[in-house]
Amino acid sequence: MRFKARHIVYFIVFSVPLVLRLLPYREFITPDRVYFYGPDSYDHMRRVFLILNDFPKIPLHNYYQGYPVGSPNLLSPLYDFMIAFIAKLVGFGSPSTRTVELVGVFLPAIIGMLSIAMVYILAREFMDKRAAIFSALFFGIMPGYLCYSTVGQPDNNVIEPLIGAIYFYLLIRMFRVKDWRAPLYAFLAGCAGVMSILLWRGATQFWVIGLMMLIVLHVVDPKDGRTLRLGGIVFGIKGIVFLGMALGGILAVRSYVSFREVSYFHAILSLTISAGFLSAYSVRKIGFSKRVLIYESIMFLIPVALVAVLVPAFSTEILRSGAMMAHGDIWLEDNIEYQSILFPNGRFNFIIPTLDLSLFFWAVPLGIIWFLRRLLTVGEKRPQMAFLMTSSFVFFLSTLSHLRFENLLAVNVAFLSGMIMERTILCGQKRALRNVFMGLFFIVVSILLVRSFSYSKGPLRVMEIQKEFVEVMDWLRKNTPETSYYYEPHRMPEYGVLAEWSIGSWIENIAKRPAVATNFGAETHGLLDSVEFMLSEDEESAQRVLSRNKVRYVIITNLAPSLNKYARILGIKHRDYANLDEKTGSWRLGERYFRLISTRLFLKGGIGLRHFRLLYESSREIKATGLSYSVKRIKVFEYVPEKAMWH
Repeated sequence: MRFKARHIVYFIVFSVPLVLRLLPYREFITPDRVYFYGPDSYDHMRRVFLILNDFPKIPLHNYYQGYPVGSPNLLSPLYDFMIAFIAKLVGFGSPSTRTVELVGVFLPAIIGMLSIAMVYILAREFMDKRAAIFSALFFGIMPGYLCYSTVGQPDNNVIEPLIGAIYFYLLIRMFRVKDWRAPLYAFLAGCAGVMSILLWRGATQFWVIGLMMLIVLHVVDPKDGRTLRLGGIVFGIKGIVFLGMALGGILAVRSYVSFREVSYFHAILSLTISAGFLSAYSVRKIGFSKRVLIYESIMFLIPVALVAVLVPAFSTEILRSGAMMAHGDIWLEDNIEYQSILFPNGRFNFIIPTLDLSLFFWAVPLGIIWFLRRLLTVGEKRPQMAFLMTSSFVFFLSTLSHLRFENLLAVNVAFLSGMIMERTILCGQKRALRNVFMGLFFIVVSILLVRSFSYSKGPLRVMEIQKEFVEVMDWLRKNTPETSYYYEPHRMPEYGVLAEWSIGSWIENIAKRPAVATNFGAETHGLLDSVEFMLSEDEESAQRVLSRNKVRYVIITNLAPSLNKYARILGIKHRDYANLDEKTGSWRLGERYFRLISTRLFLKGGIGLRHFRLLYESSREIKATGLSYSVKRIKVFEYVPEKAMWH
């Protein structure tokens, strides 16, 4: 009887999250075509098709992105390669376009289920089986991760919890054994760290947590020198592998130093930390003393100081990474993913964290203190508590800074909920207290399920707007001259298309035309030039931008909410193009707004402008920001210079 009950629980734990992830599939799959959710997903699928076209080579440069300068392979290459490889297997070596797209649509749900399984495996390291099962279920239905792992979203966000859980599991396991298996687990953890960066360029967060975890463990128990030795192995393996990849140009690893890309930065970072650990370990030859931590700290900092002096670019990149986490990029400030989970749009919000990560989100700070207390308690599971404390701390701060990291904090919230359940409901507490917590968990899980089921219908509105953009891109592809080298992006095509940066991936993937501004914003060429065009107040200025970027077509959308931000990007002050009245919720348009060439194109279809010809308007009308009348949402113009440069 117990055997059957246990398997029913397993079935529920994995079937309910799977159903939630598959529910919106009708929005993405139609008899005529396959859609994806958001421009980032289209960017990944573009790379997948490029890899398949010349498998197994990974493109090193793409002129279709950030035209006419082009851009390197900015994203970690292994994730898109993985999708391409799976599509090739499913298609028996020659997958059709629809087969590849279907793999891209359904793979996020599969990765989501693998992540749930890995969360369960990791949870078993510090809680019993029943609590671990609950943690896995809790994680599986949490909208904070569900929103990234439903069908139709082949963005790298979906795989981040999976690769992080594998890396941390191996770090913990290397402390659970004391024989030859300890360095073996350290070696595997180093390899997992390499894979994590190759799958997601932001996985340096995992490395930071691992570093903090090792340092905390050593400070708590300085007599145990294994921490320094194993840490040196973990980071040494990473450094050696990345150094070899950078020197050999393997997997399109960049030959310069950049924290945003897989490059020498990761090799230098790993080798520096490894040298620091091994240098500190060398102090132990003089014997253990009360001052050994001071000596070890000095020895650890010597390699760090040497690298800071000898490789100034490395220090600069460290500062840039900190600036990005501190909202240093102006172009991202109105992107909801890069706003604080507590203060989206600058206002305190209780609802988003509570619905996305449950009520237990608010208990994370107390959980960090609880983990620290258990870490300092003799006989407790120190590696596990060090991991829980450091990862909860880093992911909590990251999510406070950027909502985009809620998918990672969701793992820690799930662990915290499971451990609370273990301590209150499963450990034989008084019946009254147990009933109170059972009621609390029932309410929390019910809210999550309702939110998750409603989320499955959430893409409807977004997809409705997105499909309108897809229609425009289809028109552009069918009614404009085809550009060359679409599957040879290292060669420069004839002309480019200028539009707001947020739709760059749609231009490249669906319209199959080079995009000047891209979804990578300031990381690629095109953002500044597109902003300069949008803020031009005369045709001559606009023409200069278009001519130097070899632009033939311009796509205009409603830009009013972004214009003040664009002015700041260019360093222009006191330009109140459009301002939102927080009391009334209405927009006030400034005089300069009506001077802009982009405004004249959007509101009047370019009437009175000699060098712009309106070619196409979307079917849907919207009420123009700050105005009483409606206009078409999207407009396509041809740029007609005095002396046409098109052949």
